[in-house]
Amino acid sequence: MFARRSTRRQMFRSASVATAAIAAAGTLSACAGQAAAGGTASKSSAFPGPTAGDIIINFAPNWQGASWNATALELNQQFIDQNYNAKNPGVYVKVAAPVQGGAQGQIAASIAGSGFLDVFQDCCNDLAVLEASGFLTPLDSYLQQDNIDTSIWNKAHLGVLTYGGHLMALPAYDGPVAVYYRQDLLDKMGLEYPGATWTYKEAQSIWQQSTKTVNIGGKTTHQYGVQLYNTGYYEQLPWWLQGWGASMMNAAGTQCTADSTKGADCLTFLQTLSTSGVAQGRSGISYLGNGQCVFKEAGGWDLLPIAKLLGNAVKWNILPNPIWPNGPATFDNIDYYVLNRATKHPNHAWAFMQWVCAEPAYQAFQMRTTLVEPCLLSLWDQWLTVAAQVVPILATKDIHYIADAARQGYAYPNRFFKYSAAQVANVIDSWGAQIWSGQLSPVLGLKQMADQINSIEATGNVVSQTSSTLQKLFPVAGASIASVQPGL
Repeated sequence: MFARRSTRRQMFRSASVATAAIAAAGTLSACAGQAAAGGTASKSSAFPGPTAGDIIINFAPNWQGASWNATALELNQQFIDQNYNAKNPGVYVKVAAPVQGGAQGQIAASIAGSGFLDVFQDCCNDLAVLEASGFLTPLDSYLQQDNIDTSIWNKAHLGVLTYGGHLMALPAYDGPVAVYYRQDLLDKMGLEYPGATWTYKEAQSIWQQSTKTVNIGGKTTHQYGVQLYNTGYYEQLPWWLQGWGASMMNAAGTQCTADSTKGADCLTFLQTLSTSGVAQGRSGISYLGNGQCVFKEAGGWDLLPIAKLLGNAVKWNILPNPIWPNGPATFDNIDYYVLNRATKHPNHAWAFMQWVCAEPAYQAFQMRTTLVEPCLLSLWDQWLTVAAQVVPILATKDIHYIADAARQGYAYPNRFFKYSAAQVANVIDSWGAQIWSGQLSPVLGLKQMADQINSIEATGNVVSQTSSTLQKLFPVAGASIASVQPGL
């Protein structure tokens, strides 16, 4: 069974820690001194901080594991002081660590007035909880007000963040999955390297040919042809289905539609790879390093750990995911920023949020400090350049395939079912594991999965056990929550 989302966060933490030295060595100072938009810092790093009467906007950055790292928070505050606070007198953005406890922790902190965050990062099923509780500020009018064209972001990423026709959050960063592979092992087996336009049938063939018994470190072990992306099936299945022309749900997000003929074809393909020992879903990158797998699907956030693991010791490179029956498709990250509906300063909070997500300065800083991928499509070329500068070996690798997936529009985050995202995620993981392991046929497994999901969705909004309480505190209709005083 695939590892859950926490594994990806742990991997990202490794990347962030690895690049902390880069920032300390001067990458940060260069970026802070001159924003990507061309502006220069108007004050030194010794910014005086907020003054009496300043409007305080509390902000939690989206740096995955580094969000909880004191160095990351300090670097954020320094950059924001120089490039935002110094240029917006009367407003002071204060950087803070994320509130613990996920969506409900954010809501509880806002109600109590403690640890209040005006703009904050989050991911995954928290979005469904926040939206169902009326906690999110619709962003459409703000985008129109500032004449922001949403085509600057990945369309599929925006689709996930849209509820009832309204955009409720903005992308934090994109993270398409590509295929990392060991060229030295293919050389050893006398197999040709796949081309960039390889199809799923060609992939299946070379993965099968790469599967064998090998001796590693004096021990006989199994070499997998491919290690598929290691996450929960609730994140994995939607874009697999997309590649076969199927879908996990209807447009409204209220009915599971995975139990289609094309859906069964997709799962039959995957189940065959799994039960024949060709594909493995184990977490982490160690198998790629020790030669127990030849190909591995992994995200852009895995770029640093894999470069560190393989380095110049072996011959390796990167490919796009294979072209599936319905065309190219791969996983993309879902992480996002939201504007707290309880903020007492919505216009000032929005002004900062759009600077983070829609202007290049902060995105470039984030990218240069941690190598996290940008959310702005226009910055991918800069990301490729920075990655090659920071890790010179990457200049010899086809890392552009990571960027291509976002720029060419075939990177797809998973969408959420409308009423019970967390429960449905568990259902998908459970049935997905049974199909993957060969315990159930794809047709029967998908049918039972769809029936269970549809039964849950039919009960209405049960996105969390406390949803009814949350909706009383954050009503989806009536007076703006901004009028509610902290502590009520």
